[in-house]
Amino acid sequence: MNQLATFTLSSLHSVSGQSMAILMLVQLVKDLPILKAIPTRALAVLIGMVLALATESQLSLKVPDLTLTLMNGVVAALTAVGGWHLVQSGKQ
Repeated sequence: MNQLATFTLSSLHSVSGQSMAILMLVQLVKDLPILKAIPTRALAVLIGMVLALATESQLSLKVPDLTLTLMNGVVAALTAVGGWHLVQSGKQ
């Protein structure tokens, strides 16, 4: 594996790595015609949950495990949205 890679599977298992990926993905897809009607915060949460499910190494369909995985995606998404707002507030 490339030592200079920005994203690795290990980094996507952390809140900081996941939130960085979510922020990047939201910025890339939010202006697509099919996604323009979705509020940015909701899009970030949706991408966060999908990313959390996609990167889970042992995806369990048991309700408690699935709930925790989705909650981790929501936490990472809200971290990404909060970080974006923090950066934008400094530009005023």
